Amino acid sequence: MLELEGEIETIIYCNEINSYTVARFKTEEDEHITIVGCLPFVNIGDTLIVTGEFVTHKDYGEQFSVKTFKKEMPKTLDALERYLGGGSIKWVGPKTAQKIIKTFGDDTIYILEKEPEKLTNIKGITMEKAEDISESFIQNKEVWKIVGFLEEIRNFCISC
Repeated sequence: MLELEGEIETIIYCNEINSYTVARFKTEEDEHITIVGCLPFVNIGDTLIVTGEFVTHKDYGEQFSVKTFKKEMPKTLDALERYLGGGSIKWVGPKTAQKIIKTFGDDTIYILEKEPEKLTNIKGITMEKAEDISESFIQNKEVWKIVGFLEEIRNFCISC
């Protein structure tokens, strides 16, 4: 089994029933590969550690077949901006994400989690929107933890 770390660039296909996903993945080494597998709650901009193996599909060529994955917090401000603007955080699109990152930089995650009222310093973000943005960010983070826990249980059960 190989382990790769990188970021979801685009989602080519996602089955809403079983979460089978085909996505473009940019590795830390700047390789662009196609990953396939059951990837629930994965969005554009997500940073993942995936384990699996390369396979060759008869029609689509080389792909990385994901057996397990773990979501990580984005490691750079650019990655965090892409994650925030990727559509999974309520009220935040690419332009708002850019403004948030430009305003708060390395403190962005702290602001989103602990001091969302500071988001009102950005034009167009009311207190109500700031609270919604924070709540959405925190809920997504909690889902990551749950998915990670379930993935660990699944891996444990497979190894038994």
